[in-house]
Amino acid sequence: MLTSITRWVLAHRRVVTGFWVLVTLVGVVTINSSTHRFTQSFSVPGREGFETNSRILHVYGNGGNYPPLVPVVSFPSGKTVNSPGVRAGLLGVESALGRALPGTRTASYADTGNRAFVSRDGRTTFVLAYPPPQSLSFGSNAAAAKIAARALSGATVAGTPVLLTGYDALNQQGSGGSGPGVLLEGMLGGLGALAVLAFVFASRAFTLGGPCTRRCRRQNGESLATSLS
Repeated sequence: MLTSITRWVLAHRRVVTGFWVLVTLVGVVTINSSTHRFTQSFSVPGREGFETNSRILHVYGNGGNYPPLVPVVSFPSGKTVNSPGVRAGLLGVESALGRALPGTRTASYADTGNRAFVSRDGRTTFVLAYPPPQSLSFGSNAAAAKIAARALSGATVAGTPVLLTGYDALNQQGSGGSGPGVLLEGMLGGLGALAVLAFVFASRAFTLGGPCTRRCRRQNGESLATSLS
């Protein structure tokens, strides 16, 4: 079957090339509207995890299915979470997030005393911050991540810079890069595919105007078809 397909493609080069040119043009025109229609849904009604997350969201107005923002502090050698000024600094981070994002629920080692917020060596700790969700889609709280990043810009805990991570923070940073957009990437991919087709179909062995005779071209095509199959 593969042999027959290969022979048909080689015998209808213009049709195949025209088809892929048309597909590329349609893709370029519709790619933006198509990607904007993508949605994410993690709803599993009736299951324990889903019901628990729904209850959390109903009671607190945040959290549940929606991931937290996570400010992280890694202290240099000789300093730990028990060093002077650390607890006050962590509470300051929570306060800054609460002011910038009203309704945000936070938790850290400073206000819980729970060592689950601290690394084994005591030099790294973090804050969990659950801002109110913007929409019902998972990972769509980019605006809150931007606000939190501005609120914590230049913030320190006992002289150590505070870094912001979390699903939404990383997603927002990745989408805000200066790399090529989806449209340009699609165009480049389509042009690359067309270049491959042009290279194959324009080779001397299969060009009608080339030095190879019709019989030679047919034999070369059959040899290629056999090798591909």
